[in-house]
Amino acid sequence: FHQNYMSKSSLPQNTGKLLEASTRMAPLSFKKNYIMAYFNTPEEKEKMPELLKKVYGEIPFSDELLKAKHNEYASVLTYHFYDLADPFFKGKTPEEKRVIYLQFPNYADQKIKKGNYSATVKEFLLAKNVYEAFRDGISEIATSLYNDFVNSYPSSIYLASIDRKYQKWLTLSKGTPAPDFVGLTPEGKKVSLSNLKGKIVYVDIWATWCAPCREELPKAKEIQKQFSTNEKITFLYVSIDDKMDKWKSFLKSDPDFK
Repeated sequence: FHQNYMSKSSLPQNTGKLLEASTRMAPLSFKKNYIMAYFNTPEEKEKMPELLKKVYGEIPFSDELLKAKHNEYASVLTYHFYDLADPFFKGKTPEEKRVIYLQFPNYADQKIKKGNYSATVKEFLLAKNVYEAFRDGISEIATSLYNDFVNSYPSSIYLASIDRKYQKWLTLSKGTPAPDFVGLTPEGKKVSLSNLKGKIVYVDIWATWCAPCREELPKAKEIQKQFSTNEKITFLYVSIDDKMDKWKSFLKSDPDFK
């Protein structure tokens, strides 16, 4: 289709090359999505068909596509960033992975800086690493990487996105007032965090599709039981399910979960 289109168009050569590179991103993005869905761990990737393994060599490092702010290319290049985690976590048990998880941003930072990337691609990957380092909040490692990136790339186009995420976490930092929010009870009643002002509120964000969240529920119930006679403490479990029927069905299956 692309060749047929180009044979009949009068696009400038540089635009044609950019369009060709863009056209190649669509099938590559589909392949990477498939790999992420079915071969997400280092162990699963070892069993991956040879045809899919070739995808890793297909990811181009294109300054042109990055400078053109091509969304699908940024998505594909992000997959390359995630692939850096494979050797870091390979062979580790789930418990070991949880222990070393927070060290990954430092590892990725060094791998990217030593990698054979162009300056443009390296800036993107380092920015992605800082952005992901703030995924679970503000930490010493994330802040250090952020400061390093700001000093190295003070005019980076990626700083706005990183700063937005950083500022969001600052609103939840120790000592700041908690932002208010409103949710619905299973009965449809509205409840806001401000309704509980004056109490110590234990907030647990969870979802029916989140396996680690469900794994920790028995422990959460133990804590709730331990403080059941203390009227100063309230336990607030906030589901981020987008399907209310699944949420209500889960609650019915576990009547002890209040």
